[in-house]
Amino acid sequence: MAPILAVYPFNLKPEKRQEYAAWLKKNEESIRKSLAAVGATYRGTYLSAFGLAPSDGVNLIEYPSYEDLDAWRELDDPKWNELMGEAMKLADRTGCPTQLYEQTPEAFDAVVVRKHKGKRRT
Repeated sequence: MAPILAVYPFNLKPEKRQEYAAWLKKNEESIRKSLAAVGATYRGTYLSAFGLAPSDGVNLIEYPSYEDLDAWRELDDPKWNELMGEAMKLADRTGCPTQLYEQTPEAFDAVVVRKHKGKRRT
């Protein structure tokens, strides 16, 4: 199965852009490590250029399989929970849905989703 790229859009709360930038710089490595614990790869956070996007920014996360989405959802990591709580003080959800993309040509094959066999810890 090809990698799955997940795009998680967000908006920043008014007047929180600089505070978010400082928070992200401080915590980006912790985000990377928490996601790696479930087999995912953090590909970065991108902000809209010139307001030419439906949201203020997106987080890009790559998963090797759909099973990793289950492991991520079930992640019980106090550091991750703390990070997400801090992020939610600075950012808001958007009207844009999360998007999942698969690399071609594998994306044209039928998708088989199986329950994962447990959390992937490193």
